[in-house]
Amino acid sequence: MRIAKSLMVVGIVLIIVSFSGWTENSFGIIMDYGEYKGVMIRTASDVNLTVRTEEAYRFNLYIYEFAEGMDVIRTGFFDNATPILERANITIFREIVVIPRPSWYVVLATFTNNVSTHIEFAIHKELPQRWTFVIGTVVVTTGVFVLVIARLCRKSQM
Repeated sequence: MRIAKSLMVVGIVLIIVSFSGWTENSFGIIMDYGEYKGVMIRTASDVNLTVRTEEAYRFNLYIYEFAEGMDVIRTGFFDNATPILERANITIFREIVVIPRPSWYVVLATFTNNVSTHIEFAIHKELPQRWTFVIGTVVVTTGVFVLVIARLCRKSQM
């Protein structure tokens, strides 16, 4: 009985924790044609990313794993790195980005036309955190199952 109740408590705690953490981080900067700006994010789960410009100018968007993103920033060349996501000639980007593994990622944007304007990056963490929620649900289900089995065994002994 104690094991079952302990499993249920641990599972409920994991489910609650899966909803914790930051949910949004956004900032905007002025970007000129020919330069690239971006943000580094650290995440363990998929993120909902929105990138837009003030006046709907066209831009290219790249998302790299940390090492490759740093190479792009250091060298200034996009050709030598493979992005995990690339969108060309867009006016707004609003998608859930599937993250292959927990790590740091670099999000970079560059304009396709000769403009200078404000660009905004908004990162929303997907909640609940998928694996923490799944593990919590499995642990709670196991606790309930153990509790039911223990009660059935107790009734059969009477």
